[in-house]
Amino acid sequence: MRAPPQARLFEVWERGCSENPLRRSLALLAAALPGVDEDTLARSTVGRRDAALLGLRAATFGPVLRSITECPECGAELESAFPVDDLLIRPPAVPDGAALHRVEEAGFAVEFRLPSVADLLEVAEGAQRQGLDQARRDLLSRCVAAARRGEEPVPFEALPPETLAAVSEAMAAIDPQADLRLEFRCPACSHRWEAPFDIAAFLWTELAAAVQRTAREVHALASAYGWSEADILSMSAARRRLYLEQVAG
Repeated sequence: MRAPPQARLFEVWERGCSENPLRRSLALLAAALPGVDEDTLARSTVGRRDAALLGLRAATFGPVLRSITECPECGAELESAFPVDDLLIRPPAVPDGAALHRVEEAGFAVEFRLPSVADLLEVAEGAQRQGLDQARRDLLSRCVAAARRGEEPVPFEALPPETLAAVSEAMAAIDPQADLRLEFRCPACSHRWEAPFDIAAFLWTELAAAVQRTAREVHALASAYGWSEADILSMSAARRRLYLEQVAG
């Protein structure tokens, strides 16, 4: 994957800065997969989205993720580095989001598909009103295509909690990229723990910081030379640094 032009990154940031995190993830996905229409992007499984965003991150900001986190046991700060390749679960391709899968639990047989980005967007709109537990149930309801007990069809509302839990576990097993977790070990107290990793949120934070840095560079060069934003953004980062050094004296 090639890094998008600087001007394209500015457009992604401008589009996403007033949106919710899920809409931002779609804006980032559009940058990762140029030429793909938004409806198709929204139908991507969460794992496919995250794999594409990891590729975009590596192309744009380099192959290693660096983060600072706090030990939940002793409060010490940890600086960690994770190669992007280590975070891609291979084989990276997951069956298409429309493909049906089957799980049997507690006497029920359930056919389901994997959640898509569009599913998350729909459920998120009601999550604040209904709560997280209901949002999870609504997501499962959208993804369950059919359920039976023996030969009899069963409505989603009649499925017991253990069957729904089995469906959730099967989804995670089929699309593990969608539930990526990082392992940490504190060098101060040796405490070990796992934490979920949201590549969309991580990449957005990096993009916003990069846009702010680049905006300062554009301002400095436009003020010094009268060049347009488009002209400055079309330069390579190395060339901009060269001119910024001249401005700084």
